[in-house]
Amino acid sequence: MDGTMRTVIIQEKIYWPCGLSIDYPNRLIYFMDAYLDYIEFCDYNGHNRRQVIASDLILHHPHALTLFEDTVYWTDRGTRRVMQANKWHGGNQSIVIPKSMRLCFLQSPVPAFCTGA
Repeated sequence: MDGTMRTVIIQEKIYWPCGLSIDYPNRLIYFMDAYLDYIEFCDYNGHNRRQVIASDLILHHPHALTLFEDTVYWTDRGTRRVMQANKWHGGNQSIVIPKSMRLCFLQSPVPAFCTGA
């Protein structure tokens, strides 16, 4: 865990990465960039990268994200909101919590994916 055997997954068009969530059933990694204002996903090797949302009108300072079923949730430190959208195409955006403290983390309930858990 000292970084000597690290694997770079994303190295292009990424400036200020924050928020990371793993979609285990679909074997995808969701992440966002607080400077470039986007939410994207890719496979475990960094291939098949796709944008979910890319707009500074919607994302003012995204900070944390989590997934539940077909929905992505994120905190926005600029608007102090918790938002949600469809995790595949970014549609059906809505406000979950209109004003909150500056939340740094989100966690959704997920089943145990470990064998025998």
